[in-house]
Amino acid sequence: MTPPCRPSASTKQRLEMARKASVAKPAPATPAAVLDIRMPWPETASFMYIEYQSPCYFTNHKGREKGRDTMNYWMPDRATTDRFLAPLTGILRHIPGLTPSWLSATGLLFALLASLFLANGLMGWGGILVLASGLMDVLDGYAARTLGLESKRGAFLDSCLDRLADAALFFGLLWHYAGLNDRPGALLVAASMAGTLITPYIRAKAEQFLQACKVGVLERPHRMAFLIVGLLFGVLKPVLWAIFVLSFVTISQRIAYGLKRLS
Repeated sequence: MTPPCRPSASTKQRLEMARKASVAKPAPATPAAVLDIRMPWPETASFMYIEYQSPCYFTNHKGREKGRDTMNYWMPDRATTDRFLAPLTGILRHIPGLTPSWLSATGLLFALLASLFLANGLMGWGGILVLASGLMDVLDGYAARTLGLESKRGAFLDSCLDRLADAALFFGLLWHYAGLNDRPGALLVAASMAGTLITPYIRAKAEQFLQACKVGVLERPHRMAFLIVGLLFGVLKPVLWAIFVLSFVTISQRIAYGLKRLS
């Protein structure tokens, strides 16, 4: 009886490789829990769902290419904003001497006027001027992109003027509540102003060491929208509470993100 033939060394190697390939690979480890704050808008809305990870990486609202260390929130997509502003392109191009810096300065002027109205208790008119200031803040970035005038100098100036506008608005409210001898209201305004000014400071300090640090639930457009609603609809104190709480939530998120990425 002929003995069975033994497999050669090369055959053994091929069989071993096939056996290893057939072994199921273990499932990847589940990423650590991350802070996920989502506002209750439907997925079909014209908003971009932003996920941040190092270095601040954008994904769409369907959550593709998710990574670790992400913090999420809703904000309008730049493309969506540009579609709304597209009819203004022709007007902007035909205004002689128009620059994004002029629009930024106009936004600051509206904010200063709004602070005077707020200090005198004219909340409705102040809300309209805050809305005008916010529109200028949107238009300066759009004009820079449309007219090909984007620059680091303009971005730096816009950031500085935004901080001045924020401080002016809150000082107007602080003067108003101080004049009414409303100490809790004045304290609430002061706390909201502190959160509003510390939030961009934390980002600026973090971006000295990181590529970007835009995490957080409350950015300036959200604060402006909240403030406009509070002034025009007479719900200022609840809005100030929301700004105060969410500002310090954002500060905590940015500090945690910076410490984690720098560790």
